[in-house]
Amino acid sequence: MLSTEAITGLRIAIDILTEKGRFQVAATHQKSLAEIYKVDLADLEQAMAAYELAGDWYLVEESPR
Repeated sequence: MLSTEAITGLRIAIDILTEKGRFQVAATHQKSLAEIYKVDLADLEQAMAAYELAGDWYLVEESPR
């Protein structure tokens, strides 16, 4: 399933980016992850959690997104 492969790839990228302190880019990927959960998988609970984490990371970097 394409969505699960995308989720796996995004999670790996997010882990690498957060380890390197690149929270704005990680937040963008986290937002993409949330959209997959919301649109493709209709998993609103996972989508909300992913959006919240992305928002937290944007705040860390003080990004307006």
